[in-house]
Amino acid sequence: MGVTLVATISPGPGTMTIANASMQNGRPFGLATASGILTGSVLWSCGAAFGLAAIMAASPWTFELMRYVGASYLLYLAFKAARSVFAEVAAGRDVRGRRSLKAAYLQGIAIHLTNPKVILSFGSVYSVFTPPGTDVGTLLLAVLFLGLQSATVFFAYAILFSIKGVVGFYKRMYRWFEGAFGLVYAAAGLALFLHAF
Repeated sequence: MGVTLVATISPGPGTMTIANASMQNGRPFGLATASGILTGSVLWSCGAAFGLAAIMAASPWTFELMRYVGASYLLYLAFKAARSVFAEVAAGRDVRGRRSLKAAYLQGIAIHLTNPKVILSFGSVYSVFTPPGTDVGTLLLAVLFLGLQSATVFFAYAILFSIKGVVGFYKRMYRWFEGAFGLVYAAAGLALFLHAF
């Protein structure tokens, strides 16, 4: 749990998406996005616990396909962030669109399910800390506790970045935040394309 906690709290596409949703659209949207990312995290955790990482390692084309889909999605998000920044500059107004909670949740799932680095990190944790022959009950307990840890971190991010003072600061610095989010998405997408894990 200590190893995965460090990975979970580290800034990355998932945490940036939660922060962006909370500051831009409010706490309910941040929590919905966090729920989507948590869903993806639990799915990858289950997959790693029950051998999906090994299957993917044995079938490189599956991993490569996921890598390109994930990279493309991150670059799409980078493009959207850049377009938002430049549109606001050109029009001199706030161009943030309204989204549904369902859309926020689905974006959270998409962010996490299309990131092969997540399955690799979970695969590494389970391969190191759960020796061959580990019983199903122990694996399920690991999935449960790692899921609770992820939920705590993701929902804390959503709440933290929806605090009134933080949102006010975000509104004043909107272009800079969107630019930073765009750079993070672009860097992560390019890293996947270039295989820089």
